[in-house]
Order: sequence, then C-alpha cells, then structure tokens
Amino acid sequence: MSLASTSDLVAAAVQNRCAVLAFNVITLEHAEGIALGVERAGAAALIQISENTVRFHGGALAPITAACAQIASASAAPLALHLDHIQDSALLDEAVATAPRTRCHLGDDRCGTSRCRRERGSDSRFRSARPRRGVVRRGRARSGGR
Repeated sequence: MSLASTSDLVAAAVQNRCAVLAFNVITLEHAEGIALGVERAGAAALIQISENTVRFHGGALAPITAACAQIASASAAPLALHLDHIQDSALLDEAVATAPRTRCHLGDDRCGTSRCRRERGSDSRFRSARPRRGVVRRGRARSGGR
C-alpha cells in the first residue's frame, strides 16, 4: 500500500463513524511496531513525528521522516505521516522541502498550493486552528452539522 493522506484517513473515519488512531514515533522501532500493530488490528493510523523526536535524532528531520514514509509505504495498513505540534519555523520549512510526495491534508499534490494558503491564511506552513469537517477532537469525530 502507498503512503496515505491524512485527509483520506479522516474522511474514512467520518464515513465509518470511528476515530483516526495516532501514534508518536521516537525511533524506527516505534514506527515498525505501529505499522505491524495497525496491520494486525485491520485499522488505519497516523504516524506522528514531534519536535522532541527531531531533537532526539540530533535535529535531523529528514532521516526519521524518510524511514517512517518507507515503513508506511511498505505496510498493508493505510498509514499517513503527521508532524505533531511543530512550532519551529525552520523545522517547518525543512519539512515542506523534504516531505514525501503525497497529498497534503487538504488533498492537494503539495503543501503550499493556493488552496492550502487560503485555508491556512497567509503563512502556508501553518494549518488553521479552527476545527474543520471530519476533525477528530477528544475521541469523537465531528462531521458537518451533527
């Protein structure tokens, strides 16, 4: 299976009235364990990479991201990568420059497109803080006017 997009996982979760699982990765072994567990459970999940993970790897985002992308791509389960609570603008720039070539959370071919800029505001690196349709908050999937 190929690397999934977050928007596809959320859309499927909303349709199936369930949540999207999300797991933080620190080492490669975590990513391998997440992929195996999600496969066995017959579920889908986000593999999350945080600033703490990047610090653990000496400040290098690209190697852990590339490894997680390879694991997700080789997995039989739908897995997407997610940068979890990234605040450092230099790290965001590196993430956009080195991101695996999948669709962004809005379904476009590359983050930074005009649709992303409209949705996120003037700085295309940041997601809007307002909840959108299908966003999972506190264990419940929200969809439209429900």
